[in-house]
Amino acid sequence: MPAEKKLLIDIARRHDLLTEAKQIWRLHPLLDQLTMALAQYIGTQPQDHDGRPLLDMAVSHAVRRYCDCQAELGSDQEDTAVAAYIKSMVDSASLIYSQNLVARTKTGDIRWMPFEESAIEFEQKHPDVKLVVEQRERPIFRRSVAVMAVVLKIMPYSLLEQADAPTLFDDLLAA
Repeated sequence: MPAEKKLLIDIARRHDLLTEAKQIWRLHPLLDQLTMALAQYIGTQPQDHDGRPLLDMAVSHAVRRYCDCQAELGSDQEDTAVAAYIKSMVDSASLIYSQNLVARTKTGDIRWMPFEESAIEFEQKHPDVKLVVEQRERPIFRRSVAVMAVVLKIMPYSLLEQADAPTLFDDLLAA
């Protein structure tokens, strides 16, 4: 089992959502793929506003939102629940652009560049130094750009290239 998959299972277990998460990922391979891609991109260092791992928040909110949609609308509205999962996960993950991940080295600080590499790759390049998360006063991007940036990092190109991709972005950016 890949390390990211084990991490996602651990997150779901910590939030008492393991059964629900496994069922969602089994029923919807795309959601499993997107969630794995997010885990591979942000890892465990970036944090939410309360100092907890951002990935925990993104995954737990997405699973809960999917389950809430299922409870509200019934299983015949599966597409709505899938869209709610993706939207919730991407919205949460977009907070990654509201912080800096910094490696404190003897020669100075090295800041993670989120478009050059994943947070995991950054961590792997600096294994023996302290990594610090600093919340930015202002996000790097406004929300709509941050959401788009996350989507571009985790969405398979084949899906982005489909004719309805503009609709996907409109749906994700809707308030």
